[in-house]
Amino acid sequence: MHDKTSYFTPSCFQMRDEMIENIRRLSDLLESETKRLQAANNEREHWEKEARDLKNALNEQRRLLEEKPRIPETDSELRARCEELMRENAELAADLLKKERFGGDGESRELRELEQKYLAEAQNWRRERMALENQIEELRSELNR
Repeated sequence: MHDKTSYFTPSCFQMRDEMIENIRRLSDLLESETKRLQAANNEREHWEKEARDLKNALNEQRRLLEEKPRIPETDSELRARCEELMRENAELAADLLKKERFGGDGESRELRELEQKYLAEAQNWRRERMALENQIEELRSELNR
């Protein structure tokens, strides 16, 4: 009985060894290419997530900007609104003083109503003045960015 390897010549063994080596190198190359593709895919997923997060943040900023109440554009508009509120406050104070002087006793119902109206308006004016001052500060901080 003949040994099956006896039919092979030394060049056949050399070719077989070269093929095995080539297959090993190709396997290594495929493995490294697979790792590179996985890393690239992970990086792509990372950047897609980053893009989604940025898009969501931008949409949130746009939504907040749209919801933000209109604020006066310039200092002159803010000053005009403050002057308007101060005039209204002065008128209410003058009305209250007139009622006190010409109304007889200070406990009259009209006087109390006017006083309550004045106090409510004064409180509203203070709140609006503080809101306008806050808006001015916000605008200044936005301009400084």
